[in-house]
Amino acid sequence: MFINLYFMARFVFILLLLAFITFPIYAFSQKKAIPEKSQNIKSNDYNDQLMNYVKQLNEDTEKHRQYLQEYYNQLLWTIGGIGAIIGLVVTVFGVVLVSGAKKEAQATVKRQLEKYKSKIKQDAETAGEEIKAELSVLYVRKFEEMNAKTEADFEKFSGQMTDMLTFTMILRKR
Repeated sequence: MFINLYFMARFVFILLLLAFITFPIYAFSQKKAIPEKSQNIKSNDYNDQLMNYVKQLNEDTEKHRQYLQEYYNQLLWTIGGIGAIIGLVVTVFGVVLVSGAKKEAQATVKRQLEKYKSKIKQDAETAGEEIKAELSVLYVRKFEEMNAKTEADFEKFSGQMTDMLTFTMILRKR
């Protein structure tokens, strides 16, 4: 996933680089009317010439002001467009990264739970086998003890029976 993310980030970087290069070139490549000073002073009188010159300067200043205003408006729109593109890309990748990280975290938690579940199951099976082995050893030991006790009781009983039979035979003979 991180490899794909790396290539995607490089692709977005290249697109943004192209946007930074081409959009301003396109936006500012259009020919604008650059104010030119006009030299159309025709009056012979010095005051008339001065008034015409001031009038011409005011017109040139107004044209230049309009040109700068258009230039800065276009620059503002260009920077705003680039900012909007960057914001959109960051937002989309932020959502993608967050959802990807969320899915990855869920998958990791699920894998860990499965691992713990299998370990607990294996431990339970191992413990069950150990308990079975211990119980069978205890069962055999108890059986042997009971068998030995039964044999001892049987021998004692048979000895007593033999003694009684002997005593009974002695009494019959008399």
